[in-house]
Amino acid sequence: MKKSERGKMLYRRDIRNDCRRLWTGRWTEMAPDTEIRPELVTFAIVSPQKHGSWNPHRHIGYELIIPVQGTVYECHVNSRKIKLHSGEALFLEPDDLHIDLLAPGCIFYAFNFQLRRLPGHFPAPGIFQKGIPAENRKLRFPPDEVYSLITGIQTHIERAPKTVYYSVDALFAALFWELAAAVPENLLEPLLLRRCNDDKMLSELIAVFENNLTRNLTNREIASRLHISVSLLTHRCAKLLGISPAKAFLKYRVRMAEQMFHDHPSIRVKEVAEKLGFPNEFHFSRAFKRVTGRAPSAR
Repeated sequence: MKKSERGKMLYRRDIRNDCRRLWTGRWTEMAPDTEIRPELVTFAIVSPQKHGSWNPHRHIGYELIIPVQGTVYECHVNSRKIKLHSGEALFLEPDDLHIDLLAPGCIFYAFNFQLRRLPGHFPAPGIFQKGIPAENRKLRFPPDEVYSLITGIQTHIERAPKTVYYSVDALFAALFWELAAAVPENLLEPLLLRRCNDDKMLSELIAVFENNLTRNLTNREIASRLHISVSLLTHRCAKLLGISPAKAFLKYRVRMAEQMFHDHPSIRVKEVAEKLGFPNEFHFSRAFKRVTGRAPSAR
C-alpha cells in the first residue's frame, strides 16, 4: 500500500527537543505526580482507500489502536485475528507481530507511545502482566470520555503543531489512564494497578468535595463518605497529596473560590464565602490567604 494511502500523520515527537529538555533539567517540570509517565511518540488517523494489509511488523514500543466512532478495525497479532468495534481499544506491546487488515471506511486512530519512569527509578513496567495474549488486551471503554480526549489531542496538534508537547502529553496521559482503568484488575501489571487505584481514590475524594462544598467536613466525615477508616484515608491522602484530607478539602474550596472570582469579577467576597459554606467573611479571607498567600480582595 502506498504511503499516501496509509493515513494522515498528525504528530511526531522531536526526540532532539526531548533530549534538550532533559539536559537542561526540565524533566521535573513536565512530569506528572506519578513515577510512570506515558509519552506519545506518533499519532495518526489511518483511512484506507482500498482493501489490503500492511507488511507484518514487529513493534519496538507500544501502540494503542482505537477505531473511529461508527467504524470497525481488524488485524492479526501474533497470528491471532482481532476485531475492534467503535468503543473498543487494543494495546499492542513491544515485540508483538502485527498485521493491519485494511478496508475502505475502516478508519482508526494509531497512537505509538512509550512508558517512562522518573529519573532514579527502575525502567518502566509493562501495561499487562507477563504472558497476557493480545486478544485479552482488547477492552471496552466509556466512549464519551475517550473520544473527547482524542478530539482534544487532535485539536491541540492542528492548532499549534510545534508547541504542543505539554498539552499533548497531558491529554495523552489522561487518555492512557482512562483506558488503563478499564482493564480488568487481574490483567494489569501491579504498579499500573496501584496507580489506577490511586486515581480511583482521588476521583472519589473529589466527588465528596464537590458534593459537600458548603460543609466543613472533618477527616472522620470524609472517611465515612468513602467507606474507609480515618487512618487509611489519612495515609492515602498523605501519599497522594502530601497533606491531610481536611486540608485538601479546604484547598479545594479555595480553588473553587478562585474560579468564582475569575468567572464573576464583580462578585463580592461575602457572597463567595456564603456559597462555599464559610461561617463568615473573616474566616473565608483567612483560609484564602493561607492557601494562596494573598487576600481575596487582592485578586
